[in-house]
Amino acid sequence: MRLYVVVYMHKFIYSRERIYLFMKSIIKPMSFALSLLLALSLLGCSAAPKDTAAPIATEAPAAASAPTPEPTEDTARAEAEAALKELDERMFAESVVSDALSFHLTVAHPENFPLITDYPTGWGEFTYAEQEASNEENIAWLEELYAIDRNALSDDSRITYDTLVQFLEQGIEGNQYYYYNEVLDTFVGLHSNLPLNLVFYDMHTKADVENYLTLLADTPRYVGQVLAFEQEKSADGKFMRDNALDKVLEQIKAFMDARETCFLFATFDEFIADIDELSDEERAAYSARNAELVNALIDSYQVLYDGLEALRGTATTDGALYTYGEEGKAFFAEELKYNACADITPEEALEILYDELNAQLSKLYDAAKKDAAVFDKYDTVELSVGTTEENIEYLKELMADYYPELPEHTLTFMDCPSELEDQFSPAAYLIPPVDDASENLIILNNKTLENDNRYLDTLAHEGYPGHLYHYQYLRTLINKTGYTRQALSMGGYYESWSQSGEVFFDNYNTRFGAPYCNFMSANSMIGNLLLPAIVSIEVNYFGKSADDMFDLTSAYFGDEAATELKDIYYDYAVENPFYFLEYAMGYSIYQQKLREAEDICGASFDLRSFHETYLNIGPTYFNISMPIMDEWISEHK
Repeated sequence: MRLYVVVYMHKFIYSRERIYLFMKSIIKPMSFALSLLLALSLLGCSAAPKDTAAPIATEAPAAASAPTPEPTEDTARAEAEAALKELDERMFAESVVSDALSFHLTVAHPENFPLITDYPTGWGEFTYAEQEASNEENIAWLEELYAIDRNALSDDSRITYDTLVQFLEQGIEGNQYYYYNEVLDTFVGLHSNLPLNLVFYDMHTKADVENYLTLLADTPRYVGQVLAFEQEKSADGKFMRDNALDKVLEQIKAFMDARETCFLFATFDEFIADIDELSDEERAAYSARNAELVNALIDSYQVLYDGLEALRGTATTDGALYTYGEEGKAFFAEELKYNACADITPEEALEILYDELNAQLSKLYDAAKKDAAVFDKYDTVELSVGTTEENIEYLKELMADYYPELPEHTLTFMDCPSELEDQFSPAAYLIPPVDDASENLIILNNKTLENDNRYLDTLAHEGYPGHLYHYQYLRTLINKTGYTRQALSMGGYYESWSQSGEVFFDNYNTRFGAPYCNFMSANSMIGNLLLPAIVSIEVNYFGKSADDMFDLTSAYFGDEAATELKDIYYDYAVENPFYFLEYAMGYSIYQQKLREAEDICGASFDLRSFHETYLNIGPTYFNISMPIMDEWISEHK
């Protein structure tokens, strides 16, 4: 199962974003939350069977024949539950060893997982052959799931069963679109994210240092496989258009040009300076070895640059998936389901997005009606109550009556290294290992935050009640969900919750007024999330042109702005078809269900109960979770 490290940091929308390191196969046959862009599916190997003695024939004792008793309901449930638990543990153990970075960030205590016996040391493989092997593995997993009696499972286990089945079925269906995927995209491409992710390989022991350097040494080989993939895409007529190539090459060149000041030098030296078991001589030797390997990494980027430049002009269309015919549209429809975390068609998705667009417009107008000064105050109110710690405490106090309590945990803030400030988002949450969420880290980019007037929104998204709260709570459900569900790459699901954390702050804050906060939020949602998501569907599935998008954008921004924005939105849609959809779809589906619950339940609506019920479902698809929330609404109206 191929995986690759991805760091999601918003460049256009929501510049505040958590680090979302997730194992994500290019076709997502088995992606796991916390790791990569293209990972390897390790094939299960077993030793040859040992010779055994031939059985000795003996006469069976005579016995009266008796009918085989029918299994009881309790027996059937126990067998089904045991089979699902055993399969879940094997799926997790085999998939988490895709590559060394994914493994390091996903599992805190591998010694507690008996099935994990072979620790990875490199990046894994990124080849078509590995993709095919990964797909065969997923087919085998699915056949094992089908063999389990779903009807005998508990309600919680059925959710796990249905989630894994849907995940694997989507991956298998998507396998045919291998070369439609792009790993070097202009927003969160592997070429940008791979070096950044190395920064978060924390080192506490000499063994950690050795493992890190082994991984770093494998990077040129892996980058070579990425280039080979792009060459294969070109031969298949799926290479990126030239203006997208220009942006990718510019990003690669920026990394190469910073060779002398590359952040991988300083961050490594800072890590090893704090490892007490190292002598000064060992630190110097490790520093020199790291410098040699970082330079080799940068050299491999030159090879990548030259190889990509040689492919210029080989794109066969302008890049919109619609232009690839029915196959391109089919890929878009399949990938939309994955990013939306829902079994949904493009037509249904578009309807949901337009409904949410209208809801945000209503919120905008309602805010202006309640406080006409919101226009004059636009982006001038500093949403902060003091220091970062004071803001966090304010959010925790604000949410206390509306969310379930969390187990004991710690939160540390880290300043973004100065070498990364221009590439990093204003803030990011580092997802904790699946088996230990007690220690949490939020990285702050002080350079960018100096100009961020919505600091509390940022911390609500990354911290409480956003990502940090969400992962903390979910990790308490391991016995209910199993490990695999907790690790699946489900960006639409996770982002819907983190963005709902901002909505909660906007509505319930006691310092800055809901009208102003809702006005700012709705304005951002419309221009920075919903419209680009809508444009992506219109362009990639329905074949609309940039000029066709003029009327859509002018309705919200006026003709002058629309003249420029239509091309910007179009380029986003072509170069990153699913980037905005991952955020917009989950947000829209969740918010619409929340508003429905508020409307139907009226005065009896209990936000804490709503949150707790939704959280206890655990990570899954919206087509699985929303019917459960419908039951809650029926019971509480």
